[in-house]
Amino acid sequence: MAELSEDELKAIRCHPLKKGLKHFRTTFRSRYLKSKSANVIEVVHRLTCEAPDGGVQNVILDLIGALLNQPAARVLLSRIGTGPLSGDIATLYARLSSNQEHARHVGPLIESVLNDAKDRDIWTAVFDLVARTRPTPQPTTSPPSHPSFTSSFRQTPWSFNTGGFEDTSEYRKQVNGPLREELLPSLRIDIPDFVDAVFGCVPQLEELAETVFGLCQEEDAPIYKEGSGWSKWPSNAKEGDVLEWLQELMNRLTVYVREQSPRATDCRQIYRGPGKYLDGTPIKRKMDVGFTAGNGQSRTDGNTNENTSTRKPNWSEILVTGELKSNPDQDGYEKAWVDLATYAREVFRMQDRRFVLGFTLCGSRMRLWHFDRSGACGSSSFDINQDGLAFTRAMLGYYLMTDEQLGLDPTVQGPERKRYVEITRGGQVERLILTKSIKKQAAIVARGTTCWRAYRDTDKTKKPLIVKDSWQYKERPEEGLFIKEATNSGVQNIARYYHHETVRVHGEIDDTLGN
Repeated sequence: MAELSEDELKAIRCHPLKKGLKHFRTTFRSRYLKSKSANVIEVVHRLTCEAPDGGVQNVILDLIGALLNQPAARVLLSRIGTGPLSGDIATLYARLSSNQEHARHVGPLIESVLNDAKDRDIWTAVFDLVARTRPTPQPTTSPPSHPSFTSSFRQTPWSFNTGGFEDTSEYRKQVNGPLREELLPSLRIDIPDFVDAVFGCVPQLEELAETVFGLCQEEDAPIYKEGSGWSKWPSNAKEGDVLEWLQELMNRLTVYVREQSPRATDCRQIYRGPGKYLDGTPIKRKMDVGFTAGNGQSRTDGNTNENTSTRKPNWSEILVTGELKSNPDQDGYEKAWVDLATYAREVFRMQDRRFVLGFTLCGSRMRLWHFDRSGACGSSSFDINQDGLAFTRAMLGYYLMTDEQLGLDPTVQGPERKRYVEITRGGQVERLILTKSIKKQAAIVARGTTCWRAYRDTDKTKKPLIVKDSWQYKERPEEGLFIKEATNSGVQNIARYYHHETVRVHGEIDDTLGN
């Protein structure tokens, strides 16, 4: 949730709402909250998350229009552009009225107004709403069409990102704001067919999930019942209780999976992280929950002899990131996805990744996420107690996915002390042994530049080479051509050209639209 500055608080105090939203409150309550027992949150969620009819849409537009006419809207400054906040509200009004924006985003603001929240809380909700519904800037060059669920992303990452921070000066308060701005232009949620796009690569997942979910309901003491949900789900949704429940449930689910699928032996395990700082990066970060390899193996280090019960967890081991919130109303809010994004950023920093998968669990509402170099997108949220099959499918999907399906780069291979990449130079395959990572960019929406010191495995002298791996801008010339030209022209004090090529995965050019 956005924090208001002193100038913003002063403007709000000097220009109070007074009765400016009275008409909206009266209209909404008379139409949709006639019963004294009606729950505001449930009613608003039902009206805004389903396809709103004309009457509901008009009431929502009345609220946005009333806010647009408030003096404070013309005094408060936009956080996403130039000019006053009223300009952002006017844009939102136009997008809602033309069905370019879903009414569900307005739900938290409506709840604040109906609950007679303080002016500062209402305007905070307005700032959050504007940020969540910020229109995506149009690319200067249209990306190629592609059936992938990320086809709405720009091929060229946004120019500003968090990669410019010095490691020694990174603190959550300093990173969260810029990270939010880094992701907002490309952030999309409620992506159609998200689940199929992410988990469709897992063989027989749908059939296996249905079988396992059926077993959960067939026991003498079933762990899931239609109508009430998961039997031991903690109603308070406190972090520690949810983690304990999730661990116990996954233990049960994996027993069922191994009975049905012998190949699924100890594939993955739940990471329970509250109170634990993860090692591996120069800054301190904790992560609530996630998945790691079943044997605790690092994704950049093949050494598994270390005692995993005593050593500290490491970001290089995290395969899937997760964030827990006890309040279901925080689903889709910035606080949840920004926290998850900070974890994805550390995974990108510590691992050779094409993309990172994650999930948020706010109360019993779950949303699945995908981060890559073009941005972030999320599925529609669902209640795990009302849709137990969807929850089972997601958890088993994460459990069964291979490293490559989870986003690890298959072109960088081997354990840390013998990692290598293969290139095709002069028609011959060469293996380059990577001896040391020189620089790895800590950002999400970026080229993801990584540099290694290397040598050819057939070169007994181990003559040093520098390998630079990065996502290239499609509309720009290949960087390798410039270095080749400079080398051929005898330019001094730059690296000598050796080879360049476009990375391919399974014979196809690797891009963010396809992974």
